[in-house]
Amino acid sequence: MTAYASKEAVERAFREGAYDYLEKTAILEAMLRVKVRNAMEVVSERWLATLDLDGTELAIRETWSAVQAEKDPHRKGLLLERLVALVLKTIPGFDRLDTRLRNLVEEIDVLVQNGSADPFWQKESPYILVECKHWSKRVGTKELRDLWGKMEGRYNRCRLALLIAPGGISDTVRNLQLQKSEKDMLVVLVGANELDDLVRRKDRNEALKEMHRRAVAAAFDRRNKEETSEER
Repeated sequence: MTAYASKEAVERAFREGAYDYLEKTAILEAMLRVKVRNAMEVVSERWLATLDLDGTELAIRETWSAVQAEKDPHRKGLLLERLVALVLKTIPGFDRLDTRLRNLVEEIDVLVQNGSADPFWQKESPYILVECKHWSKRVGTKELRDLWGKMEGRYNRCRLALLIAPGGISDTVRNLQLQKSEKDMLVVLVGANELDDLVRRKDRNEALKEMHRRAVAAAFDRRNKEETSEER
């Protein structure tokens, strides 16, 4: 960190083994937060890559316990994203993912590249969006609409998403989801019970399939009820 970031000083710093550098300017505090966060994410990704099967399972259980106990909102959000990444990496074909992607207008918590050989998932889109809400309160319809917005404009390659909210999901979200079930986008709602099931189940692939089936079946049930009502 320096107030004298000349071209020569920067080049010398990197030659000597510096990972990164910061200038002491008016935006130092904001830049420091970004740099530290990026470094933490690099370390986290390297850590995930070194875990064997037993290590991954232990990390999943410990991280889930930490999510439930954590009081600091920022820390809780990071732990939840780590938990989701760990869980998804245990599902065959979902191991290629990126976390905390950002551009000028939006942020994506987890983006999964769907490389599954399972016929069930091969029918889905090439990419799966995952939105993590670490709030203690329930998620509302705004969050569902925001997630739909992120799914749109992806060259029709992201038609499936997971909305993960351990704090709960309002009934209004489920109602809106059913009202808009004709959209070519499916959001699987994952509350605390569903997330706990994903953590504890040995066959997480089947557990996620069941959640997917329930989401689709709910739309069928609603449509059947509407048709029956119209006939009457």
